[in-house]
Amino acid sequence: MENTKQAILAYLKQHPVSLVHVAQIQKNPELQDVSSVLLRRALKELVRTGQLHKGRGKTYGLPAPKPTFDGRFSLAREGYGFVVVDGQDGRDIFVPESMTATAADGDRVRVQLDFSSHHRRTGRIISILERSRSRVSGFVERKGRRLFVDGTSAKIPARIWLDEDSELRPEVGTQVGVEITQYPGPHDAEYHGVVRVVFADAGEIQGDVRRVIFDLGLPTEFPADVRKIATQLPTAVQPADTKTHVDLTDVPFVTIDGEDAKDFDDAVALVRGVDGTFKAYVAVADVAWYVEADSPLDREARARGTSVYFPTCVLPMLPEELSNGLCSLKPNVERLALVVCFRLDASRDVRDHTLVPAVIRSRQRLTYPQVDKALQGDVDAIADPALREMVIFLNQIAERLFRERLEKGSLDLEIPEAWFRLSADAGEILDVESRKRTPATGLIEEWMLLANKTVAQEFLDRRIPTVHRIHEPPDPVKIESFLRLVRAALPEEQISPSATPFQVQSVLHKTPKRAAALVLQNVLLRSLTRARYSTQSLGHFGLAFDAYLHFTSPIRRYPDLVVHRLIHRYVFKSDAKLQDQSALLKVLNDIAHESSTAERRAQDAERTADSVLKARFMMDKVGCRYDGTISGMTAGGVFVTLGNWPIDGYLPIEQLSLDDWQFDPLRMEMRAWRTRAVLRLGDRLEVVVARVDTALRQIELARVATPQKDKPQMNRGRQISEQRAVGDRIGLDKASGSKRSGTNQRSRNKSPKKPRKNRR
Repeated sequence: MENTKQAILAYLKQHPVSLVHVAQIQKNPELQDVSSVLLRRALKELVRTGQLHKGRGKTYGLPAPKPTFDGRFSLAREGYGFVVVDGQDGRDIFVPESMTATAADGDRVRVQLDFSSHHRRTGRIISILERSRSRVSGFVERKGRRLFVDGTSAKIPARIWLDEDSELRPEVGTQVGVEITQYPGPHDAEYHGVVRVVFADAGEIQGDVRRVIFDLGLPTEFPADVRKIATQLPTAVQPADTKTHVDLTDVPFVTIDGEDAKDFDDAVALVRGVDGTFKAYVAVADVAWYVEADSPLDREARARGTSVYFPTCVLPMLPEELSNGLCSLKPNVERLALVVCFRLDASRDVRDHTLVPAVIRSRQRLTYPQVDKALQGDVDAIADPALREMVIFLNQIAERLFRERLEKGSLDLEIPEAWFRLSADAGEILDVESRKRTPATGLIEEWMLLANKTVAQEFLDRRIPTVHRIHEPPDPVKIESFLRLVRAALPEEQISPSATPFQVQSVLHKTPKRAAALVLQNVLLRSLTRARYSTQSLGHFGLAFDAYLHFTSPIRRYPDLVVHRLIHRYVFKSDAKLQDQSALLKVLNDIAHESSTAERRAQDAERTADSVLKARFMMDKVGCRYDGTISGMTAGGVFVTLGNWPIDGYLPIEQLSLDDWQFDPLRMEMRAWRTRAVLRLGDRLEVVVARVDTALRQIELARVATPQKDKPQMNRGRQISEQRAVGDRIGLDKASGSKRSGTNQRSRNKSPKKPRKNRR
């Protein structure tokens, strides 16, 4: 049929008439031998794919040119998807399931825009520019004599058929890792692949993480030349290094990190002067001193872009000799650092700063729980009274910085982070907890934000190009949709249609409807654009900063390492001059793009691992009931957060009740046609865990009760109508409530009403 379609297109291109009748098309010499059935089938396929336009009757013509865009495809579980257009983080293009071609999640595609309105753009994928997935893990299955692995777990909507000449030929039911060798094309609509790994630890937590790492192609081992350089590095600060770095070993630095942290890349300190003024210090490990530009070590760090953190392991950006050794600011050992020193007046207002290379010695390694206890008045949490007093003063200044940031319009979204409490051997998930902001985490966050902002302004003042961290303002259409949701969920708050995200945030923090507020904060977060790296300083919308960059984590983020290298080259060396700014900008542009991509890859990997382990945690809870909160909706169902866990399950629309439910995407509501019941974001539901699939990372729910609050108020007549409607469905006699053996007289004589289309 492919030849027939090409002949039709060639004929219409040679005869540029608006519309041509099918009889005229069939007179084409190349189509005279084609049957009418095959011709109609080819025409229908060309219309479906958008290559032809169908007019009245049996006329066809070439469609008018439509705009096309390149972007990244995101596939939803229901089969449809969205294309995030390059350079347009605001409005995505919706792609119906029938128009996704063979695109998989994460592929770079070219999409043709078919329809555009104020609220939605719809299109079809016309070509795949770059495949995102080359690997997939799954269980070996058989169809006939052929073996395959289902690609659904990697959001590939197809089977990957295993090549017969593969060296590994595992048995059916074995869990394997497959490398894709052939993608669907014009002459073969199938995926093909070869088995590269057989997973012997199927069903174990470590195995779950290993499969995520394999699927995303993340590097687990460092190349030999990188290992060689890392092992040849010194294990301590050398005497020659102290000649180029200021001695700040008398400053009482402390590190404050999580209990399981091993790489300590920042430290803080505060010293009171005799005149009542203060000096505050933020020290960051001087990684650039040991990682030479364009060396094998530097190239590997650039390729990785960032460290990736899993519940069971870490894939570091740098070898452990650096990340956990020479560059880690461990207590009671000398380390090289770049230090931002802030001078504060007696009122603790920041007056000015200096940026210096230094040798420091951390006094103590503190943890977040330890600092939280000290801030609550526990004198035993930090034994040294001088360090305890210093931490308290640092926190007081941090709280002031936080308040000032909020007053300027910074967002403060309460988004809990999932934390897995594992057994000692990491073989069992004991609990899944929500990690929220605490005074200790807030203390470190505010001082790091201040250091990052200060260094960014330093680069702008000196007119030195660098890699900035930018967060552009959100798309007004998305904010308008979000405000519509807030007004529907919180009608009593009287929110203005022109309210800013900051103003809405203030309302969400104060409303007594805490469940709805937390859900809406997640929706607000999804309405914002994604922060990224750029050589342009465009400000940071979420933080309300005019200038911002990443400076404080060079052990685990490559842009921070680049910033440190530029500071050494153009800030500390007063005689250094930037000869060719355009050449440097080109290199930095490439680094910014690569680092943004690496960050998204790491975030996807961490989210995927989290969702797999959440499903693993719920496997023994099938059949259990939980009070949940509606956290999201699609046309196919609702997402429900289970109990106090940061775990979402999916409740399909057919499991809601016996009613006919209609999804309103503008108000994000589910409306029942018969009972007029309404489900909104933040509503409470009682659900039961119906099915768990760790391979697909799915937790499927069933509903066992009506919403616990915000239930629709119905008069007596409507309640009776509801009872009759439900009784008709399950076959109960209206008078006695007993089971009927046959259909009642009313149902025989009169068919039930159907919902009208476009019901308002």
